[in-house]
Amino acid sequence: TELRQPFERRASERRETHEGLRVRARNIGEREHLERRVLTDPLPALVREHVRGAHPELLIASVNNNFADQRTSDLRFSLYPIPVDLTKASREVVMDKQTWIYRVMAEEMIREKKITTERTLGESITDLRHYLYLDVQSTQRNGSVISFAVKLKGDPKWYTSNLGINSYKVERSGYFRTTIPLPAGTKAESIERLAARCDVGINPRTRDEVTKATTAACDLQGVNKVFFLDRNFQPSTTVPVRFSPRSLAFGEVEEIGIGRR
Repeated sequence: TELRQPFERRASERRETHEGLRVRARNIGEREHLERRVLTDPLPALVREHVRGAHPELLIASVNNNFADQRTSDLRFSLYPIPVDLTKASREVVMDKQTWIYRVMAEEMIREKKITTERTLGESITDLRHYLYLDVQSTQRNGSVISFAVKLKGDPKWYTSNLGINSYKVERSGYFRTTIPLPAGTKAESIERLAARCDVGINPRTRDEVTKATTAACDLQGVNKVFFLDRNFQPSTTVPVRFSPRSLAFGEVEEIGIGRR
């Protein structure tokens, strides 16, 4: 994802969105096979000049991992590659197998002063221990997007994964993770209801867009794991989910069972 940004862009020239921070926090443990993508995509000159063997030396220039052609340190860090089968798992399974990465993820957000107690959008997010993490398998068809919501016991409000913003809903298909920010101190046993919602990703205007939108649907195939992080930023309490595959047409919301049978 980061490779789509201009390589020469500096941190001062780019301000991350709230959703961008949430995505970066979730994905810091896996860099989307950056080396493979750099080597197979057309290489900018600055990358071609910094290749060691078969591995490009990516020179970090910003808080969002954009690249530059000037070194700021003599230190060189290399990530240890491990084989991972992502045909039946989300990318974050790497973090589940190496749980110390969750703490590194959290400490990076804290170090960069990206954590806030305020309800806000933009450059800050809430404490990563206040999120409910959902591991999902779903196929979005014909322009659909999917999101999730939670209701807590004794609380009339629903808390959503997309914060009421359509572009924060999940468009891509396959295995993925999303999060729902909840009030501080929320426990697994406080969750009363969980629901999935399918929507059309755009505001259809043309005849072709309307025709496509009428067949938009989300094929929800699995809610594989629902969990919190503990006080040490480690995956801990898992919320038991009763789930069977189902298809949601656009505009439909369907509840997912909580608790053991």
